[in-house]
Amino acid sequence: MIKGDRILKIKIATDDPQSMAQDGASILRSLQNKSIPLLDLIVRESIQNSLDAGIDDVGNTRVDFHFGDFDAENLARHLEGVSDELLSNYCDKTKFLAVSDKNTFGLTGAVSGDSHDDLVNSNFHKLVFGIGKNQEKEGAGGLGKTSFFRIGNGIVIYYTRIKKANSYEERLIGSLIENNKLEDRLLPKSNRGIAWWGEEGSNNQILPITDPDKIKEILNLFDLKPYQANETGTTILIPFLREDVSDLQD
Repeated sequence: MIKGDRILKIKIATDDPQSMAQDGASILRSLQNKSIPLLDLIVRESIQNSLDAGIDDVGNTRVDFHFGDFDAENLARHLEGVSDELLSNYCDKTKFLAVSDKNTFGLTGAVSGDSHDDLVNSNFHKLVFGIGKNQEKEGAGGLGKTSFFRIGNGIVIYYTRIKKANSYEERLIGSLIENNKLEDRLLPKSNRGIAWWGEEGSNNQILPITDPDKIKEILNLFDLKPYQANETGTTILIPFLREDVSDLQD
């Protein structure tokens, strides 16, 4: 069993206003697109959604794809509730994909609220907690909202930097959407196959990590750099890539 301080605390989906209404199996079914190869779909949606979220008059929108290895144990020790399952299913070194944009607004909006109305205009909430719902606002979320959960084991980490009134704010939060019908799932104690990792908030809400030092510690596991100076944007990080997906890089 892994011991030590964890950066990311877990929240398992319940029926409160922050949680998705569907279960993991139904969300994953709804995200399938059998007419387009999965990697093609990820590239197309990533670029299109980043362009939709681009900021005028600050230069071209940039989208970078990072593919590489990371140490599974170093990440697993920070993911409360699934650490042992990850280490029993994966080797020490495994693959990740990160899609990062710049010169976009990032995941703006409220990170918590007591009702759905509090969060209806939050791009952060729509992408992280409302991915099973229709996206009504163009550009909501910045990066592709659909296929990332299907190319790995269901864990996706969101990192964003946004402009506030007189400053900038970094946010990092993890999400899990897995098929809750499978016996060998990561989180068998979840009936819905949905969970998030971040900081514990009030009223059973989970909040993103906003401490730059803690965020940097997570990014360093993948040799990724945080946004700097006046940069804003979003990075979607998919660890534990499926072997058949990682083999397609060549």
